Amino acid sequence: MTVSNMGCKSSGELAIARSTEDLSAEEPGHRALYRLLSNLVGRYVDAFDEEPLPISVAERAYDRLLELLGSVDLRATADRRLADIDRVAASDLYH
Repeated sequence: MTVSNMGCKSSGELAIARSTEDLSAEEPGHRALYRLLSNLVGRYVDAFDEEPLPISVAERAYDRLLELLGSVDLRATADRRLADIDRVAASDLYH
């Protein structure tokens, strides 16, 4: 799937889509995780599209994203990677 047909609406979402698309090409064994991360960030971008975003809200979301990324172990067993994927799928950056 290319960036042009991923339904990206903003430049931020487009940048994330490109990054996760590049990672998917480089690491095809983690495509599901990268797709979920792209969707996670895309939902956040869509929620605040065209609206002012307080710095404190953006910082909290960024910190949550970094914490989530830091908790994912790409070299773990299949069971642990599946648990990581499930956790990412259930995550949001709002709360």
